[in-house]
Amino acid sequence: MPIILNIAYIFGDESFDANELGSVDADVSLTSDVAPYLGIGWGNPVAKSKNLGFWFNLGVMFGGSPEVTLTPNLGPAATPAVQAEINQAIEKEVDEIEDDLDFINIYPVLSLGLYYHF
Repeated sequence: MPIILNIAYIFGDESFDANELGSVDADVSLTSDVAPYLGIGWGNPVAKSKNLGFWFNLGVMFGGSPEVTLTPNLGPAATPAVQAEINQAIEKEVDEIEDDLDFINIYPVLSLGLYYHF
């Protein structure tokens, strides 16, 4: 007796068979091109008085909330009506994911370095 797997994708309240929705491509990116930074650090790697030393920097970057893009790859059984349902479900899922990620608009930054002057 063969084993038959029925793969389904669930977006929001909708469930789609793998023949209707083959796969979904996802992309998450920051919304702002410029990210303000606030930090504090210690060390001076360009000072000529020391040959060996280290520096560190600790701060936060304000990059804005992430933007989510989901692109459906339709299956062979996707009729126009099913395509419309998939598109609505995908839009709803994008809104839910972006709402869930809204708190991620501040990113911690820690940098450490070691320097040596010849």
